[in-house]
Amino acid sequence: MNKRSKSIRPYQSPDIPVPPLRYDIQMVPVDHNGNRYIVFHDPLNYAAPDLALSPEITQLFSLFDGRTTLTSLYKKFLRKSDLSLSDLTGFVSHLDQNRVLHSAFYKHYAEETESAFEQSSQRMPTCAGTCYPNNKQELLKYLDDAFADATENVSSTPLKGLYAPHIDYRVGMNTYVEGFSRIKNLKPDRIVVIGTSHYAGYYSTFYDNRPFIFSDKSYFTPLGELQVPADITKQTSSLRADLFGISMHDRAHRVEHSIELHAVLCQYLWGNDVEFVPILVNSLEETLYAETGNQAKQLQNMAGFIRSLDKGNTLFLISGDQAHIGRKFGDQKSAHDLLNETKTFDKTYLNAAINGDAAALHRLIKGCSDKYKICGFPPLSLFLNAFPEARGTIFNYDFWDETEQDSGVTFASVGFRV
Repeated sequence: MNKRSKSIRPYQSPDIPVPPLRYDIQMVPVDHNGNRYIVFHDPLNYAAPDLALSPEITQLFSLFDGRTTLTSLYKKFLRKSDLSLSDLTGFVSHLDQNRVLHSAFYKHYAEETESAFEQSSQRMPTCAGTCYPNNKQELLKYLDDAFADATENVSSTPLKGLYAPHIDYRVGMNTYVEGFSRIKNLKPDRIVVIGTSHYAGYYSTFYDNRPFIFSDKSYFTPLGELQVPADITKQTSSLRADLFGISMHDRAHRVEHSIELHAVLCQYLWGNDVEFVPILVNSLEETLYAETGNQAKQLQNMAGFIRSLDKGNTLFLISGDQAHIGRKFGDQKSAHDLLNETKTFDKTYLNAAINGDAAALHRLIKGCSDKYKICGFPPLSLFLNAFPEARGTIFNYDFWDETEQDSGVTFASVGFRV
């Protein structure tokens, strides 16, 4: 934390209102050595990663409404507890210092984190050590083992694009391999990765009316550094943001996994000398309901720019999963109860995709009000609008059964020829 941050300190006085728990983090129960704890899942990685609390103490969070002082809460609810007011003040300060409360301290920390990222020239990995090994040699062995049985899995006709998942390697590696093994014999000079943006919604002031998010940062992984060519950055910067719907504010890339998981495989197959162009796509919901509206025009303009990036030996990677179903994703039924109808929808959706029919994809998503929450729709829509002549082949289709959450995710790999 820099000197400027020291003027904004974590919660200190019991005579000011206690900030509420942040609305954008989840409390997750875990068992460790026979004991139950509550840990915090923060999608934006602001909260300290090692904070664990007893389930009993987290019951206090229901009292934190952002309007009531800790002194008042203590007098009304906690005077007869084993905790003193001083203990409680220290506890709230500890929570705030770990960025789990929606406070001035947290908001300042978050803005400094984002500003520092935007000013940096590097994008560091966020999935290393979880989705894949963070040690280079261990990662190479992990990928060698994964691709060992796919040595002959090469497409006879060169592919221009690959639609592949961004689900955790530990869940969907077979589908990654089924797709990437078909293109490993290519020698692209440039790789354009069009990925789903899962986090742009957290930065609505930056991305309102700007669904396409570019980054000129070097992408680092344990396998090295992929660089965005300066001429691409110059071209992208010259686009009119209102006409192309593009934003050069790249904070949505900071914790995004959709491009990172493809970047690792690019480095494994082609090294770090290839040109790398990362573009995230936020929701294209407006295009479903205003087919000649502003966002639809932005989509067409951006599709033209994407096409212009093809210098012949360019590979396009479309990073997206399929359906997200079950109680974890807001459905009233479990994923197993929804699986048959989901597979039927996915089949129709993927058939439209391999026929290069972007309009049919839009009709399908609109017709069901995006019931199946297909996160790969925005990047795939952009690619198919850029290359309407593309025709595809489905290589693999799979389902992650997250039984303990009554939920699941479908995903596929599809190769496209132009």
